Amino acid sequence: MIQKKEDEKPKQKLLSASYINTTTILLTFDTTLDESVSLPDIEVSNDKSNWKYYKLLPGGLVFVKNNVKYLKVENTDDIVDIQHRELGPKLPEELKDDCQYKGKIFKLGEEYNDDCESLCVCQEIGMKCLKIQCPTYFGVDVLDPNCVEWETVPPEFKASPPNCCPDKVRCKNNGSCYYEGRTYKNWDLLPSNVTGCERKCYCEMGKVECQNTCPPVTAVPPPYLPCPPNLTMISHIPDDDCCKYWVCNSENDASGKIIHKEKRICRVSSYPM
Repeated sequence: MIQKKEDEKPKQKLLSASYINTTTILLTFDTTLDESVSLPDIEVSNDKSNWKYYKLLPGGLVFVKNNVKYLKVENTDDIVDIQHRELGPKLPEELKDDCQYKGKIFKLGEEYNDDCESLCVCQEIGMKCLKIQCPTYFGVDVLDPNCVEWETVPPEFKASPPNCCPDKVRCKNNGSCYYEGRTYKNWDLLPSNVTGCERKCYCEMGKVECQNTCPPVTAVPPPYLPCPPNLTMISHIPDDDCCKYWVCNSENDASGKIIHKEKRICRVSSYPM
């Protein structure tokens, strides 16, 4: 058997709590409070769900601001009903069981739809509101993972209490693109036989976006060619049948060679559609 340490004292049990005036509650325990040690905190509530903390003062006193119904010692499950609440803080007679919210008065238990933003109910602790989330939109990513924009059925549906949620939704835009008589999925690479080899095009959120794959051809021949400008032409080179470059005309080049592509660097830029 494990023996308790001599300095370990049993926890005191809360027996009762009573208002003694408009600001003070007197607590009674099964043993006299040891005021030489730190006193526990006290929790008070009107619904046993939402609790507020107060300090326990010497003599078993708790100072409170509002009229409350239930009390317990922090980190315990023993809840007592507070007695003599008629001595506690008074509320205006017309507001004892009512809630004030956005300039309106609601009876205890009365519900209020806050313009389809929140659903509220008057409780003893005041107005409690929860944001309205329409189940119509739950799981739409499973119904159509490619959909990027949804619309209500009918499209002109307007949320208005009590009809805050549409009965159905459907995909309005799945990001696909229609180009040259064909439809492409969102993020698809368009085939080069449709766009041309000199650019790469993608379907992006309903629009075809393209980028150049060939370097731009300058207005005049570059100075590094080994032939005079009057003997140059714009043409393909042997290892590239897509892009075109300034080259020496092989029929006029004394060496009989087609000039190889020097400084072959592809500069990528946006291609206007």
